[in-house]
Amino acid sequence: MKWFNVGTRYVFTIALFASISCGAYGNVLVNGGFETGDLTGWDEPDVNNNPWSVLGFARTGSHSAYSAPMPTAGPSNLYQSFDPIPVSQITEAGYWYFHMGGTGSVGSAVTLTFSDASQVQDTLFAEDPEYVQFEWAYRDLTPTLAGYADKSLTQISFFTGVNKAKYIDDVVIVPEPSSLLLIGLGGVAICTRSRRAQG
Repeated sequence: MKWFNVGTRYVFTIALFASISCGAYGNVLVNGGFETGDLTGWDEPDVNNNPWSVLGFARTGSHSAYSAPMPTAGPSNLYQSFDPIPVSQITEAGYWYFHMGGTGSVGSAVTLTFSDASQVQDTLFAEDPEYVQFEWAYRDLTPTLAGYADKSLTQISFFTGVNKAKYIDDVVIVPEPSSLLLIGLGGVAICTRSRRAQG
């Protein structure tokens, strides 16, 4: 029975380590909720005609990123890069937005960049029934990513608001948990069955 006790402790240790790792893994983005009170973790172009800022207005916590309205559309100018994540392993990707209304056909737009330098733009038009003004609303990016399951995501980039002020908050990109937990739990089940068979 000694082998069982040692094996069980070993497997439970693996399961515990995996569960801790999975719990800490979560969102790969740094400062996705802007709770540092600044743009730590995010980048902007060296020349930015409409820089973002962080204000004390938020969906959760105390802060969100703010973009003042621009008269015309320009390139996306608030971005964060990260190690490549296979799109097939992403379980959650999205952000919350608060738009102050105004004219223009684009309600919100995001560029998603892959490791092969290709890109896809997720655009929410103001005419779309899903578009919401003057309250926080969630934009799910997983439907846009679904067509790129063979690629790896490396960057998310936001456009400024056109003719309307824009806030974003709680930006998330979450890959699936490590399979170590499943391996550990599977080992526990095997050891348990072996013990019952011997008993």
